[in-house]
Amino acid sequence: MLGNIIGGSETLSYDVVQNDKTGPTLYDDAGKNVVDTKKQTLQGFVDFGDIKETDKQAPELATTVVAHFLYEGQRLAAGAPFTGDHTRGFSSLEGGAHLNALVYETKIMSEYTGQNEKLAERRDDPKTGTINFIYTSVQYDMTLKSTSTNATAIDKITKTVPMRKPQWPPGN
Repeated sequence: MLGNIIGGSETLSYDVVQNDKTGPTLYDDAGKNVVDTKKQTLQGFVDFGDIKETDKQAPELATTVVAHFLYEGQRLAAGAPFTGDHTRGFSSLEGGAHLNALVYETKIMSEYTGQNEKLAERRDDPKTGTINFIYTSVQYDMTLKSTSTNATAIDKITKTVPMRKPQWPPGN
């Protein structure tokens, strides 16, 4: 499925850093992407340090998050808004680039688990410094480390049984 993204005609350009030391970016900074829909181009920011750390601890999760931001970039470059109208269809441009990417991410996780996963839910708990990636059959609990600059840095990822089914919309 990653081959489908990589073989696309859109031009995606990411500024890659080894570790984002200045801010709370986890994986990518989708909200600050620069999109030119006429040229079908996107320029964004990716924290490769987060991806490498995730790949060491949970390679299947690393694959899904890379697929997520690449597919999201393709949809943005094609003219989708970041957040769209989910009533228009989860995979439609009107559904929004982020929702399209969640659908794609879920398909990839389904290939890993052999289960029909539902749309992933991400829950952030700033009090504990934990992020939960909740799928239907698996959950990843990510603990963040404290840094002097309040940058996001991954400490530990634990694969567990889901605490509950993913909620739609996420967070409910």
